Amino acid sequence: MTMKSGEPFWLLAVLGDREGSTPVVGIQPGRPEQHEQVAVRLRRVGFRPVTGRDWNMAVAPISPTSAVDVVRGDLVRITTGAASVYTDRPNPVTPQWISAARERRALVVLVPSGTYGDGEWVTEPGLDRLAVLAGRRELLAGLAAVRFDLPVQRPAGDRR
Repeated sequence: MTMKSGEPFWLLAVLGDREGSTPVVGIQPGRPEQHEQVAVRLRRVGFRPVTGRDWNMAVAPISPTSAVDVVRGDLVRITTGAASVYTDRPNPVTPQWISAARERRALVVLVPSGTYGDGEWVTEPGLDRLAVLAGRRELLAGLAAVRFDLPVQRPAGDRR
């Protein structure tokens, strides 16, 4: 995937430790103004900036109305109950991600525009960057329900 300036960037990963594993969905809006628009929507439903301590202890607020929708093995949207953010391209989830989602919860994080370039997210240093963002309170996070294979009605004009 080649990123163009202004494109949103969807991030999928699994974080694990001795206690288990957590599926992660990250959103990196393409432009700073898009970041703020998404942040406003997420704050309304309980997402909060996490601290470095929160991150290290795997603590994030629960967003009771939010969900991550996976259809036929592809992440297709994050919904807050009142608004949805749709992916702009296929985002296949891995078997490891699906296995980590067995608790039907995913950690959703909003990262500032320009944090990651092409391919950086999936590397160990790329994942470590989330802890750095949390330490600076620049990582907005919340736990959302994971829903598999629900019928998803895309916005008019979406040809995917």
